[in-house]
Amino acid sequence: MITARLGAASVTALVAALLAPSAHADSTGDAFIKTLAKYGMSCANFDNCHGQGNAALIHLGHTICADLRNGRSLDDEFAGLMKSNLTSDQGEALMGTSVAAYCPEYLHLFH
Repeated sequence: MITARLGAASVTALVAALLAPSAHADSTGDAFIKTLAKYGMSCANFDNCHGQGNAALIHLGHTICADLRNGRSLDDEFAGLMKSNLTSDQGEALMGTSVAAYCPEYLHLFH
């Protein structure tokens, strides 16, 4: 169960990393990409990126949130992510970072 693996402290750390101030006032998308990079993720982790790079990753973050809004559970979303070339730690980080960036109303699901 993802809620057991990715606890409140981990989500708090992800939110802090995502929202950390920088010298160049990054957009949410830039901060999202930088946070994923800290966990070793890039478009190369996904078969369907097809050279779209960061735009595909940002789209994936939005898709995760759309799925949650449409009633998909965190566990089902995580299981779908595990079909890509991610470690479980990366999958958890992607879930938490996506929620922190694009649908923070779902952060409570990680507690």
